[in-house]
Amino acid sequence: YQILKDLSFRSTFGYNTFHGLNKNFVLETYMIPKNYPNTTLSDGSTYNYNWVWENQLTYHKLIGNHDMTLMGAYTSDYFHRENFNANGSIIQTEYHDVLSKTEGSYTVAGGEATGTRISYLGRLTYSFKGKYILNANFRRDGSSKFSSANRWGSFPSASIAWRISEEPFLKGIEQISNMKLRLSY
Repeated sequence: YQILKDLSFRSTFGYNTFHGLNKNFVLETYMIPKNYPNTTLSDGSTYNYNWVWENQLTYHKLIGNHDMTLMGAYTSDYFHRENFNANGSIIQTEYHDVLSKTEGSYTVAGGEATGTRISYLGRLTYSFKGKYILNANFRRDGSSKFSSANRWGSFPSASIAWRISEEPFLKGIEQISNMKLRLSY
């Protein structure tokens, strides 16, 4: 969305969900006096959902040979996951009364997880004549995956670049179309 001539805003939201069921039952039962070779059971379900919301504000200004862009953003996301699994192996089955006639092993397991993250981002990009470039970034993330003592982390970075191929002393060399020297932190 164009707020002003040089100022724009963008917001996106995404949501995903998945629900899966898995059921298996294999039965070869020979009831002469006691023959239960292949009885297996399994049951499982999975339920996942997540959402992501991103907001970005960008200011871009071109004045003569000076090209500057400032960007600020806020993102947040959330996920939730649940699963349940049950298994069996050799289970005696007489009149479909499975669980009261267990002869082998039976396992039940499940789990649940939830996570969130919030990020603040900022970026400054400055270019003079397309040859000399400065880029500075800052990101601050808060995550439920970090320990409670260090819930937030800050991640700065910066770079400077010189597009040497735009200098007059390299203009006549056909083999060099775009050459840049870059230092970054």
